[in-house]
Amino acid sequence: MGNKQLSTKHLYELKVKLSFYDIVNALKQLSPKARQDFIEDLQAATSPSYIESIKEARAEYDTGKVLSHKEVYNKSSNKKKRKVKHI
Repeated sequence: MGNKQLSTKHLYELKVKLSFYDIVNALKQLSPKARQDFIEDLQAATSPSYIESIKEARAEYDTGKVLSHKEVYNKSSNKKKRKVKHI
């Protein structure tokens, strides 16, 4: 690359000849699962903390540290309900 130094800006730029609408239309053509996978991959590529949270969640799932929706919602609905004064 010679003596030219690349700025940080250039390391993170991606120049493509696609308009915003081209990208949106391409995403619309994906199946819902493929679209979700793409978005997760994009988030992962831009956020190390996101990748770490996925790893933690998968580890918790693998070890059984999860609650079903029913368990979560039953716990929240069992909280004491406040008495409301009607005036």
